[in-house]
Amino acid sequence: MLETAQRQGKLKEAMHRAAGVHRLLIVDGIGCLPLGREQAGLFFQLVAKRYERASFAMGLGPMAAHGSLLTSNLAFGSWDQAFAGESVLTAAMLDRVPHTTPPSSPSRARAAASRTSAAPASCPSPPPAPSG
Repeated sequence: MLETAQRQGKLKEAMHRAAGVHRLLIVDGIGCLPLGREQAGLFFQLVAKRYERASFAMGLGPMAAHGSLLTSNLAFGSWDQAFAGESVLTAAMLDRVPHTTPPSSPSRARAAASRTSAAPASCPSPPPAPSG
């Protein structure tokens, strides 16, 4: 969405919608499909913008106004693999994700899923390439 908006010269409007309209942003499966350098930069901008908005939320705490939920089967130390190998960008992004809940490791998620007899989430299949 952001990449398309950037190509169309509408990044500012798309970023405003993505960062400011919804009270909760859920990004599921980080690392299932690696991002290119440009995509990683756009994702960082989104996280930074949401963090900025949440930080000025009238003293209600960072998650009160615009919360974000990011999930991944990767350990934080491996997230740079998902973001075009950009370790500095990845570290800066993780610094901007409010840490109000301790992170849960993939092994904990699998253990919890086995206790509830539900299968752990896995990466979805990539969408088919557009024809044309």
